[in-house]
Amino acid sequence: MREQKSASMDPQVLLRTKDFLVNRAQKSLNAPPFLALAIELSHLSDTRIALQALVKEGYTPQKLLHKFPNVTAWAICASLLENYGQGSQEIWPLIGRLFGKEPSLAARTEIVASFKSVCRKIGLVTDGFDRNVDVFLIHVGVARGQMGHVAKAFLQQEAANGLPSSDDVVQLNRWEDDAVLTFLPVGVHVPERPILHDETAWMAALFLKWRGNPTELRKQSTFAAEFAETLDKIEKDVGSSKLLASQPSPRLIWLDGRPQLQVPAGAGRLQVNIGSQTLRLRRGQTWPLTTPLPSELTWIADGEDRYLPLYNSTFVIFEPEDGRQLVPRKGTTEWIVQTSVATVTSTREFTVNGVPADLFGPDLYVAQVSLRDKPAELRSSKGNVVLRGSKRTRISIDGRPIAVQSGKAGSLWPGDADIVLEAALYTDRLVTLKAQCGEKSELVHCELDENDIGRLSVNDILEKLHLDQTGNPIRLVLTMLRDADGQFIETRIRREIFVWPTYTGLDGVTFLSAMPPSNFVSASSKHVSYDESGNLCLDRRGGYDKALVGFEIDSETRQFLVDWPEISIVLEKTNGTREPLILGSAIILGLDDWNSSLVVRSPDRRATLTIAGRSLDRPFANTGSWAIPLRQLHKAHDNQIYLVNGAARTLLARIETVAAPKELVVNYRADGVTARIRAPFSIGGVLIAAEDEGGQVVTSEFSFDHFPSDVPADPKISAQKAADDRVTILLKNSRSSEMLRLFDISLRDVGNRRWTRLSTNRGDRIALAVPASEPAEPTVEAMSRIDGWINQCFAAECWDGGLNRLLTSRWAEVVRAIDHQAGGRAAILSLVHAEEEDSNWLPMKHVVEVVPELHSAEAFEYSALGAIDSQIGRALSRLNSIGRGQIRQNSAIDPRALLGFKNARSADRLGEELSGFSTLRLINVLQMLGTSRAFWDGRTVLGPEHRQAAMTGLIERCEDFRLFSEDAAEGPMSLRSARLNQLMQGVIKNAPDIPKGPEHEEQDYVLWIDQTLMAYASAARRNKVLVLFDKVAQSTGFSLAETKRLFGELLRIAPELLTFHLLCQELERLRS
Repeated sequence: MREQKSASMDPQVLLRTKDFLVNRAQKSLNAPPFLALAIELSHLSDTRIALQALVKEGYTPQKLLHKFPNVTAWAICASLLENYGQGSQEIWPLIGRLFGKEPSLAARTEIVASFKSVCRKIGLVTDGFDRNVDVFLIHVGVARGQMGHVAKAFLQQEAANGLPSSDDVVQLNRWEDDAVLTFLPVGVHVPERPILHDETAWMAALFLKWRGNPTELRKQSTFAAEFAETLDKIEKDVGSSKLLASQPSPRLIWLDGRPQLQVPAGAGRLQVNIGSQTLRLRRGQTWPLTTPLPSELTWIADGEDRYLPLYNSTFVIFEPEDGRQLVPRKGTTEWIVQTSVATVTSTREFTVNGVPADLFGPDLYVAQVSLRDKPAELRSSKGNVVLRGSKRTRISIDGRPIAVQSGKAGSLWPGDADIVLEAALYTDRLVTLKAQCGEKSELVHCELDENDIGRLSVNDILEKLHLDQTGNPIRLVLTMLRDADGQFIETRIRREIFVWPTYTGLDGVTFLSAMPPSNFVSASSKHVSYDESGNLCLDRRGGYDKALVGFEIDSETRQFLVDWPEISIVLEKTNGTREPLILGSAIILGLDDWNSSLVVRSPDRRATLTIAGRSLDRPFANTGSWAIPLRQLHKAHDNQIYLVNGAARTLLARIETVAAPKELVVNYRADGVTARIRAPFSIGGVLIAAEDEGGQVVTSEFSFDHFPSDVPADPKISAQKAADDRVTILLKNSRSSEMLRLFDISLRDVGNRRWTRLSTNRGDRIALAVPASEPAEPTVEAMSRIDGWINQCFAAECWDGGLNRLLTSRWAEVVRAIDHQAGGRAAILSLVHAEEEDSNWLPMKHVVEVVPELHSAEAFEYSALGAIDSQIGRALSRLNSIGRGQIRQNSAIDPRALLGFKNARSADRLGEELSGFSTLRLINVLQMLGTSRAFWDGRTVLGPEHRQAAMTGLIERCEDFRLFSEDAAEGPMSLRSARLNQLMQGVIKNAPDIPKGPEHEEQDYVLWIDQTLMAYASAARRNKVLVLFDKVAQSTGFSLAETKRLFGELLRIAPELLTFHLLCQELERLRS
């Protein structure tokens, strides 16, 4: 703290002194971005006395702003910082109290003009605010009266998404912006504006310091000390377990060339309404907006109606680098955005300075607009706007990234990318960067142009660091420096980037690099491996749209998503799930599926799409992907989608509706299978699609009207139409077939080219199967495909007619064979715990029926689950290391979980090894800590977030499947619910009691499942599952097969809870 001047000093002398102090502070290195914090608040008292003394002598506030500009402007902001939001939201009474006299309405306008003049001279923003008083509040920062709101929002953001990297101001700024946009209470907007305006993430940096060294933060300033105390108080009073009790808000972002809804992390699902659609979206996911683009979104949270505007404005603007939506400060004809480059989007055609915007999708027009040298004129039929940007000081990256980091901000860049420097606050034309990689660091200089922009090649930086020939992806940290009396000092402008120095491009599916990387992590990768030449390559078989590649960089595994470089199609459903499809797939749409989209990616920017007979010329010219709203194919005469490139035509997909047959009789016999079908219309043709366990699809077509068949029929398949309009299909066994084949049947009406897939009225799949005569050697791919088949819901006529026997037999045979292969158990674990699909169907079968010892696998085999980009995959992969080494140093274990050890307190005090772990003790501790609604991402395990996420997921699945509900006794799930209850009672009567806690939400069935899965996990980690199954079968009277099946159902409805208990039992086994 500075020593204060006496209040008895001549007021003009005092004000001149303090004016100098404010001016010097504003020009100092790393000055706070908010004028109110330029000097300590302790200066305000005698400054107020001096100002009031001069007002009594006849000075007006306007004159004081002219004669003592810096200190008077600071005093206005400091007064608001001290008092705004503490019982009053009014501005002018507080300003009047500062000067000893409340200004008149006319004087207020003059004060605002004088204040803006001062701000312009010291380089602060002054224009584009809705209210005159906002120009004061933007320079206050976070007032004392609203500090609690911001502190709680930051704590909620940390609970939901963790902490960002302090080495990247863009990540830090995005984290800070998301915190206030997502978690500030409804109606609290004043502290949001200055935080969004500040590009140095100053408040978030204080939060990181508080987490790292709160004592040091308190020494920084009075404001920092108050912020630390506020954070301490809220965390203590509210408790980290209740930080996300209120529901956060969804956000509109720009991702993959389209506007998408970002559903914030948190526990449970979010029910939203878009028009007449009601959707239950998983938290922590992004959801592509349907077309036509909706104007708004509504939902209910904490009993209140919430509203998010989407495309209800002429233009919607995004930050190009991180995709977040920018909310402009709007005047009558001028909009101001806090960026120098913007992605401008609209649902109508528009121009930017006379240049037409690009078409990116149906009724979606986009332009990348540079605002660095001058404003841009946007013209649309809905209105014209002058868009003005703001000069910035930042480090950004320009180029084509190799891949995008999974789950975090940032990308992997090649060496030919450019570093772009914007240095609006620099007076020197030469900017110096500190480039650092590990222990190496060098200074790099860059010349600015007339627009305060500089460019540096990443290759030049690598060469300076002698890393240009490095084969491994690396992490660079770039920091802007300032010259302070001949000595370079680091600023807060810092970027973290990942670079693959010797990468030169993709040759087909092969990553070309002068030196193949040695830090590739196979266990954390998916669809990527080394080829025979030692180069990394993508899985040539395709069937995915994004691959996952992992590298160990600075002792941490970093995962990146790589786009499949060839043509790909993905079905994006309205519930947010994405399903990659093979080319030529039939897409079966029920009544609720017409709001879905088919996303086509093509590397050929000149290709044309033919959609239901209508040609769309060069849709990929501006973007590598095109989203086709499937509603535009509803009731279309043609249902096929083609990609046309010159003379070549590729069938991408065939859209089919569904219809239930009026009659279906299936008969499996020695020479094959027959099906007799009668449809609710006159059958004009039959299309039979055969998919084998290797994924190959072959179609056969039979025509009964004037239309010719587009594809020839397999000689082993016949279809005949009788006079009564019934069709009989015969699928003959093939003596040379090596694979099980599944057949789907589609019909068309006489005189109509549109196909209709047979399905029951409930949506059950109608399919037939033909076994392999000489089964091929089982593969992991075949296991995954057959497991996917067996998890579907088939019509009873098909399932009971013989499909059950054929599918189950081959499925069990393949799973057992894989289990005996090297790495087979890890592959099966990965299959079982793959990210779940959103479905209202609870499958009847589970792999545990075939491999009861599934979860008794060696701990190291669980490490393969780290490649699954899901909560459950990440968490279960921790089983490999959870009980080994120094547990207190294991960052994967929540520190609160250590209280599950009997000697936790003495071990912490004496430094002895932890021992005596008890699951029941841990559960008691977590129940005392209270229910947590914080988001659990699977990276940290066994804390309250893990436990509550497990219970929330369990309850939601039971609601989805209508298990154990009040109407279950009458509904279709009544028998399954009753049998599960009977199984659980047979388990828990001989198992330890878990005390009922708040996480069980007064539901007995939740407690019973909790106890049953604890017993299962205990047996699994001690190789006693078969003993458990035998005891339960004897106790309940179920057969052993039925006991296994019912356990499989429980494992499906509570995977997070199973994860919790498996990890706990591993600790009990090793550290009891």
